[in-house]
Amino acid sequence: MADENKDEHVPFHRKRFVCIEYPGFVKNVDKMLSTLGGEDIISKIHCDPSRRLELRFRPDDPYCHPACGNRYATTSVLLKVTKRTRKPKAGQTDSAVETQYKSEILGSVDTTYRFQGLADYQYLPVARQQDGKMESLHQKLFITKVEESCEYLNRNISLFIPPPSFSRIDIPIDYYYRPDQHRDINRSSHLIGIARARRPHNARFLNFDDKDVPDTPLDAALVSLKKMPEPTGEDEIRELFKKRPVWSKNALKSHIDIHIEKLKVLLPVVAYYFVTGPWRSLWVRLGYDPRKDPAAISYQVLDFRLRQSAAAADLPVKAKRSTFNYALPLSIHRPGPQVVHIKDCTDETGEHADGSGDATTKRNKRGESQYIFKEGSLPPHRQMFYQFADLENDQLQSIISANSQDECCDEKEGWCRSETLSKLRDVMSDMVRKTAKNKETNVQEKDVQSAQADEGDNDNSDDDDEDDEVADDTVVGDDDDDDDDSSENEMTTEILDYL
Repeated sequence: MADENKDEHVPFHRKRFVCIEYPGFVKNVDKMLSTLGGEDIISKIHCDPSRRLELRFRPDDPYCHPACGNRYATTSVLLKVTKRTRKPKAGQTDSAVETQYKSEILGSVDTTYRFQGLADYQYLPVARQQDGKMESLHQKLFITKVEESCEYLNRNISLFIPPPSFSRIDIPIDYYYRPDQHRDINRSSHLIGIARARRPHNARFLNFDDKDVPDTPLDAALVSLKKMPEPTGEDEIRELFKKRPVWSKNALKSHIDIHIEKLKVLLPVVAYYFVTGPWRSLWVRLGYDPRKDPAAISYQVLDFRLRQSAAAADLPVKAKRSTFNYALPLSIHRPGPQVVHIKDCTDETGEHADGSGDATTKRNKRGESQYIFKEGSLPPHRQMFYQFADLENDQLQSIISANSQDECCDEKEGWCRSETLSKLRDVMSDMVRKTAKNKETNVQEKDVQSAQADEGDNDNSDDDDEDDEVADDTVVGDDDDDDDDSSENEMTTEILDYL
């Protein structure tokens, strides 16, 4: 037997491994890999640090909800120990059994996936028959061949559309039957597991069916205003609501230089929030009722969206949100790196030290694009909310003015006729498509001019370099007009700040 006190050199290989702590006894490696999606899926998940490893105990069932494994950074090594035993030969009864151990470090393990949570609830595709027995719907729900007719869609089977996830969290916690500290006595008793405590808002809300409009703010809103340091900006925002009784938050941010947190305190003092109806998600001056004023048609909101089609997919307009970014238990949200923005110092007139005001002009232009629609410019997002007064186009305004003043105020159409909103959307969609086509043509022409300049006479290299710089500057300037990553249309989610 080898001497235990003897120091031995252990070979070390500089390979990197990924460890998966599989929650089960592995008898067949191929079946084990199939429950994890296969080697290709494991590699893709490993390349994305925000993804969790999915374990499906029924890999052939698409309705199987997975158990998720979290990714951890570890400092471990993979040690291989080989045991060799030399048995005595036949007839040698006096010789002892020799055992040798050989150790070898195959590499380091810097990433480990551990399944510490519970699997999600499972809902099997079955239906109860008349005799009480359960029937599987797998064969009826799955398409196994190419269907040449609509017979597959017209079959009489049970509707089976389960949600992608039943439980929002999979890590159990010990709450010891303690009462929920965030529970509000005014909320319904069937609501469980709210994400956070309710925020204090101090704002007045109004539905379209409510009869009376509020004319005074809440006392709590006035108390919050007194706590703000001077100058509060109250006079400026009151002056804006005198000129125009209905505003969106994006429009206010473009007309007044106030921090967004201060604006949240000022708005409940001078206005109330319309929740439903043609003025939904807008702030209305206290005491003003747009349902009784036909002139309030200019302040109605228009929900404009780029229509889903093959041509719309190529438009250079990004979506504010993506369907792939919703918080499911399959991903882990980590704070991303913070980007440092350097801004030029300007004086009170918006001019730079060198006398140029390009930064202020560009900022105002980007702010206007969040609430003003102009022909020849693309909207910053695929879904926008515009007020009728901010549609700066003669054709659009003529459609709005065609409505008579004796129309009744409706919850869906407001002071408009039934076909007005559809006409506005059709005209705006045509303008956006033409603008996108013109921009694409201009970019192609600039690319052609830049390529021709590169193929010019090589003898005048200095002149060629200057031409290239001019062409590059032109392209960058065109992209800057449409690029606006820092701003967004907040009208759809603004009410979340107050509820």
